[in-house]
Amino acid sequence: MIGKRKLPVVELFDVEVKEENGEFFEEKTNKERFPLFFNNHSLKVGREYGILEKALESELLEMISAMGIEAATKGELSAAEVVLVKDKLDKDHMKNVIYLGYVGPRNDFYDLETFKNKYNADFEEVLDTYLNLLMYNFSKDTNNNFKKALEQATEKQKGKK
Repeated sequence: MIGKRKLPVVELFDVEVKEENGEFFEEKTNKERFPLFFNNHSLKVGREYGILEKALESELLEMISAMGIEAATKGELSAAEVVLVKDKLDKDHMKNVIYLGYVGPRNDFYDLETFKNKYNADFEEVLDTYLNLLMYNFSKDTNNNFKKALEQATEKQKGKK
């Protein structure tokens, strides 16, 4: 698989509560797995749903800047870096951004509310998926049009200063 990389993945499922011998348990049902990546479709949906307060590119650049390139490419955050990006680490916000990665590769997708109801991951898993999705789109060996357009846009911005 030279030149190929695994896409970040999100698992969606329903939760049913079952009772056995007087005790209650949750059971995952209707499990589905979906690949994640950003593209122009993601940005369009993000604007339509009002998810993006500013351009997704700006958010990604803020995360990279706060984390530093080395930490970003490894997907690692120090305590100081977490403080710098704490407003981006809101679970609901991260789910919104993950949703944009979910809609990117498909034309038929759940609406945002259904997605969030089916995305029953804990905070740590949401954070991991969020960071993996961001890092996938910035990794040097990712060959996608979104990354190329972002790099060109940032080069133009640097030239204007």
